[in-house]
Amino acid sequence: MVETLGERGKIFTDVVPKDPVKVILQTRKHIIKGTYYLRKDERLVDSINNHSGYFPLTDVQVLKSSDKTPLYKTKFMILNHTKIDWIMPVKEMIDG
Repeated sequence: MVETLGERGKIFTDVVPKDPVKVILQTRKHIIKGTYYLRKDERLVDSINNHSGYFPLTDVQVLKSSDKTPLYKTKFMILNHTKIDWIMPVKEMIDG
């Protein structure tokens, strides 16, 4: 990563290009749908395993796991990745 020093001493770094990936995941009590931003050429599983503990999501919808009742929506959420039971990209889902 390239760092540059601004005229007032502020450090600037290059923007890391990322692709938005719509995901659905489950915790013990909730199903969560949202968008995760994945670095180019990185797999979702590698990104989760390399996280420092928290998993940021945008455009989030939280549903009750038992009956899929919508509980709330938010533009941003940070989830403790140890609380995730499973996760998958929405585009990988097969109807049936």
